[in-house]
Amino acid sequence: LNKAGERITGYLRDELVGMNLLDVVVEEERERVCAVLADSSKAHAVNPYEITFISKQGAKVNLEVNLRPMEGDEQFEIVATARDVTERKKKDAELRALLQEIHHFL
Repeated sequence: LNKAGERITGYLRDELVGMNLLDVVVEEERERVCAVLADSSKAHAVNPYEITFISKQGAKVNLEVNLRPMEGDEQFEIVATARDVTERKKKDAELRALLQEIHHFL
């Protein structure tokens, strides 16, 4: 976790080490996240997918994540790159609502 990740999630790197990813993903997405992680464990990248992360402060953060499996000595390792897309998703929802409203007038 880099400084940008700390800022986005509210967690310090040392706080996230050893935490289960499912503890910081909204409950309704946990099954899908497990499936994505299992897929990435088959030694190929999973790019991109979105998760809703729960920040340390309890806010929902939409992340676009790219996964790449790594060769580990004794355990499965993944390198993840994530981008905060919360604002983009909010704007997309506003646009869809506006288009729906326009559609009702036509």
